[in-house]
Amino acid sequence: MKYIYCMYKKVLLSVLMQVLFILSGFASDTTKSEFLRKLNFKAEHGIALKTNDFIKSEGFRQGYEAYSLKYTLQPKHNDWLNYINHDSYNGVGLYFANLREKRMGYPFSIFLVQGARLARLHKRFTLNYEFNLGYSANWKTYNAFSNQDNITIGTSENIHIGGSVFFDWAMSRRFNLRLGAGVTHFSNGASRMPNKGLNLAAGFLEVNYKLNEDGYPKTPETKPVAPPLRKRIDHEFLVTFSSRQVYYSTTNTGLPTQYLNQKYRVLETSYSPMFVNRHKYKWGPSLNILYDESSGSYARREQNELDGFWYDRVIKGDMKERFGVGIGLKGEITLPYVSYFANLGYNVIHGNERDSRFYQILGVKADIVSNIFGTFGIRATRFSKAQFIYWSLGYALPVYRKEKPKA
Repeated sequence: MKYIYCMYKKVLLSVLMQVLFILSGFASDTTKSEFLRKLNFKAEHGIALKTNDFIKSEGFRQGYEAYSLKYTLQPKHNDWLNYINHDSYNGVGLYFANLREKRMGYPFSIFLVQGARLARLHKRFTLNYEFNLGYSANWKTYNAFSNQDNITIGTSENIHIGGSVFFDWAMSRRFNLRLGAGVTHFSNGASRMPNKGLNLAAGFLEVNYKLNEDGYPKTPETKPVAPPLRKRIDHEFLVTFSSRQVYYSTTNTGLPTQYLNQKYRVLETSYSPMFVNRHKYKWGPSLNILYDESSGSYARREQNELDGFWYDRVIKGDMKERFGVGIGLKGEITLPYVSYFANLGYNVIHGNERDSRFYQILGVKADIVSNIFGTFGIRATRFSKAQFIYWSLGYALPVYRKEKPKA
């Protein structure tokens, strides 16, 4: 499973590098591009939220500064897809954080960007949102000898998830100024313990420069008309392979720590009939069948009768405890390049008593070829406790509804 986890990291980096390469191709054409290209520099100042004992401890320095450089693409203003998605844009970015608590390290990340307008307040003044998802590295991790208080970060590589809301002011024909606030979360998705995760909150100032358009935001003379949509149901089937770690009890077990580097296999398959009635989103019920090898497992320190040495021994639970079956509701926002989805569910058959029956799945989805797609995301409980991060491969079978004959 260690090999699989390393492979996941390499695949994620490879994908991000390919996106950077593709976007650089758009940058070579400054006159005929169908996209508005922007370069953004962002500076933020904030604090680490007190969500675990390490951050709450006396002497922990909560403040931090971070800087981001982003390159984004946005369809031209007269595009119908751009119109219904409220000037949505996508891109890539680099993030560097200066955490004042040096026991956390000097992290950086490569991330994907997706944002759009929430409301137009004036011709030059809008309210917007933005999401970030990426890969971060260069963290100082928990170490039983040199960094034992740091229960927040257990791996030097972590997932980067961020969200923000901001005001955008078109202050000149080339420059926009943005002022807002956001939150950022770093976690390894329970791939290694400890993994309490780091949550940051900050205000920020951002300068946005248009690379290939000289002008203020344009309002089309006529509203773009979306092509007719044939209503359908996308029957989506997904298969997920992942791994996780868990915390162990040290009470009466002889264990010196609750953090044992023991990985467990996680397999999941799901089915969702997604109703497609609009261009922008789809939704439907979901059925998730989960196999979790960590269910019912426990550990203790034992003396081996063969050699007389003491070992930390992990005992797995019964096979029947490893399965869970959940039903839920899934929603997906469909955007020009990638889609974002969320799934809220409840396990009617529940094997792993460590986790709550109520679970949440968040992820990003991208088409690979016709009807075949890949997803990446995180599954959690209690909206805060990560179960595992995952990659999935899916297949969508579209079934179109019969059109009623016109009178």
